[in-house]
Amino acid sequence: MSHKRILWKGLALKLIFAVWLVLWLVFILRDLFVKSNFHDYAQLLPRTLEGRRAYVTGEKFYEFLTACNKIIPENGRYIWVGMEEVSLDKRRADYYLYPRLEAKGEAEFTLICRKSNTGEVDYKIEKNGENVRWN
Repeated sequence: MSHKRILWKGLALKLIFAVWLVLWLVFILRDLFVKSNFHDYAQLLPRTLEGRRAYVTGEKFYEFLTACNKIIPENGRYIWVGMEEVSLDKRRADYYLYPRLEAKGEAEFTLICRKSNTGEVDYKIEKNGENVRWN
């Protein structure tokens, strides 16, 4: 009797694993083709880690954040002007600029984000009111 029970347990585990594997394949294929993410993944595969970060963040914005990391010292504080408080770009900037922290009041560095009527975005760094060339 125990021999049959062991066979049934083995069969049940194989069946559960097969169903689990099929579900994950469906999730992956749906994400690639049904949600049209195949192009994005194709763009990400040949890139380096830095290239992937730039692609996901936006080339120009990532270049700006990289320049901020070089210009602002690690213990430096900054404030944003023109960046929406709850925007995804703001969250990304906080992540990439760490351990530099955003100041609640005045700060030595001011990071400026200007959006034109055409949708073009321009970034600028000021240190104590003076423009800092970053690109």
